[in-house]
Amino acid sequence: MLEALPPVITREDFARLRDCPRRLVQAEMKAVAVPLRAYLNSAPQLQQVQAKRQEWRQGRLARQQFGDFSYRDGFWELYHYGGKQEVQLNVAMNPRHLRLGLGFDFGLNDRGSREMVAIAYAYLCKRLRQAPEEFSQAVLENAFSLEYLDYPSNFFKVIPTAKTAEFFLNLPKNHNPKWLFLGKLLTPDTEHEILATPARLHQVCSDVFAALLTYWEDANRYAYSSG
Repeated sequence: MLEALPPVITREDFARLRDCPRRLVQAEMKAVAVPLRAYLNSAPQLQQVQAKRQEWRQGRLARQQFGDFSYRDGFWELYHYGGKQEVQLNVAMNPRHLRLGLGFDFGLNDRGSREMVAIAYAYLCKRLRQAPEEFSQAVLENAFSLEYLDYPSNFFKVIPTAKTAEFFLNLPKNHNPKWLFLGKLLTPDTEHEILATPARLHQVCSDVFAALLTYWEDANRYAYSSG
């Protein structure tokens, strides 16, 4: 279980992000992003992330999983000390939702290795197809969704919970993703009470990472051993 509590996140916070000029986002969203980062970095589950990462990565690593936050393309995102060459533990917020889960960045024009992420994703899908019912159950129990961005589109699309497991394991052949996200999307319209109640948001965070950390570790470990 996670310890401490996350911050209160209100409908007004999402509205401020929607209406805030780009140059002011860092200042305006600090009241949400900074305590959320501190909360996640204090989690016993996530304190083990860097120790696990050290098993397959050489060199000195930061002590904590999440660093500062940055803003781009309409959302802010906590920096994670794995880089774009890994399957990410992704925490981000845009005017539509707060997302908590796994991010697969297949982008060609940014730092990181598309090949490493593709290897990790392919391995994870192969592993999950061996027990698809177990994966489907985890998706349904946690109400996970899938967010993706295709080439050449610049619009994020969301796959609902009922279709998430099948879509994740069997991407349609006409899809060429830049980005895939698997996890929890908390919206200010339907989950405003969870977002505004630290104890309830705490439980969601705990459940999300309990369900996904094994996937994160296995996929990244395999990709690094194959690279």
